[in-house]
Amino acid sequence: MTGAVQGIGYLVGLLLTGILAGLAVGAHLVHYLERREISGRAQSLVARSAEARSFLLDLGARFDASPRGQRLARQLEAADLSLRPHELLALQGFAVFVAFYLNALFLHLDPFLILSLALFGVRFATGRYLAHRARRRALRFAEQLPEVADTLARGLGAGQTIVQAIGEAAGRLPPPAAGALRRVYQQLLLGYSLGEALEHLYQLYPSPDLELMITAILAQQRAGGNLARVLQRLAITMAERRSMQREIRALTEEPRFSAILVIALPLAFLLLFRTIMPGMVDALITQPLGWVILGISLAMQIGGFLLIRRITRVEV
Repeated sequence: MTGAVQGIGYLVGLLLTGILAGLAVGAHLVHYLERREISGRAQSLVARSAEARSFLLDLGARFDASPRGQRLARQLEAADLSLRPHELLALQGFAVFVAFYLNALFLHLDPFLILSLALFGVRFATGRYLAHRARRRALRFAEQLPEVADTLARGLGAGQTIVQAIGEAAGRLPPPAAGALRRVYQQLLLGYSLGEALEHLYQLYPSPDLELMITAILAQQRAGGNLARVLQRLAITMAERRSMQREIRALTEEPRFSAILVIALPLAFLLLFRTIMPGMVDALITQPLGWVILGISLAMQIGGFLLIRRITRVEV
C-alpha cells in the first residue's frame, strides 16, 4: 500500500514537472513569436520610413533642379548658408504652420487672411534676410579688397603669374577673402578661364571696386601692361574710399536709426493699444475699413522708411 502511494506521488510530481516545463517552453515560444512579430513590424516601419524618406528626397531633388530651385540656390550661396533650396522651402512651410497655430490660439482671425499674410510675410522676410546676409558678406569682402589688390600686386611684382598670385593670396589673407580667392584658384585649376572665374566671384561679391579690379586684370590679360603697378594704385584708391565711407556712415547713423523707428514705433503702439483697449484695435483688424486704414498706414511707413534710407545713402 505504501509503495502504491509513493508511486502515485511520483506520478503526480512528474505530471506537475511536465506541466511546469510545458508552461515554461510555451512562455518562451510565445515570447519568441512576439519578438519575431515586433521585429517584423519594426522592419516594415523602417522600410516604409525609408520609402517615405526616399520619396521626399526625390521631391527635394526635383525642386532643387527646377529654375526656381536653382535661383534660390544662388541666393543661398551668396548668403553663405549651407542649406539646400528644398530645406529652405520646408522651413518656410513650418513658419506658415506656426502662424496658423498662433492665430488659432490668440487672434482667431479669418484663416484665408492669415494664410495670405503668412505666405507674403514669410516670403518677404526670407528674401530680405538672404539679401541682407549677401550684402553683409559682400561688404566684408569689399573691406578686404585693398589688401587683396596689394597682395596680388606683391605676388606679380615677385614674378608670379596671376593664377599663382591668386593662389598665394588665398593662403595668406583672412576670411572671407581667403575662401573667395581659393574658389577662384580651384576653378582656374579645373580649366575655367580667368574671365569666367572672376565673373563668378563678382556674382557672389558684387561691388564697384571689385568690378574695377576685375576689369583691370582682364584688360591686362588682353592688352598687356604693368598689372602690379595698376593693382597697387587701386589698393591705395580703395583704401581711401573705405575711409571716406566709414566717415559718412558715422555722420548718417542718427537718420538711419530714425528710419527704423518709423517702422517700429507704430507697431509697438498698436500692440500697446490692443492690450489696453482691445475693442478699438479689433475693429481695425476685423473690419474691411480697418484693413484699408492699416494698409494705408503700412504703405506710408514703408515709404517713409525708404525715403529716409534713400536720403542717407551717399555714394562715394
